[in-house]
Amino acid sequence: LGIVGFGRIGQALAKLAIGAGMKVVFSDIHENNVDVELSFFDGQSAKFTCENVGFEHVLAESDIISVHVPGGDLIGTDELVKMKDGVVLLNAARGGVINEEALLDALE
Repeated sequence: LGIVGFGRIGQALAKLAIGAGMKVVFSDIHENNVDVELSFFDGQSAKFTCENVGFEHVLAESDIISVHVPGGDLIGTDELVKMKDGVVLLNAARGGVINEEALLDALE
């Protein structure tokens, strides 16, 4: 799972994904590598380090990309062609982050 934007919501998603056995990497201009802690029902916990691999790496290497940024024109034609065939792209951000016309063109 590649997460773009690793604030509170991105980190919460990372915890769920790690708990489901997924490898998580991210891209965020404000964060370095981040330790996330999973708490278990019996009081035990485990820390996992999520690596900030950069935007280009997330685009090229992730099977699933989840976007969690405040806004802006982030993903257009250039970014879509860098993604793997069959990638799952989740937009959990506001409108305008993914160029819808470019997305429609990429799907065709």
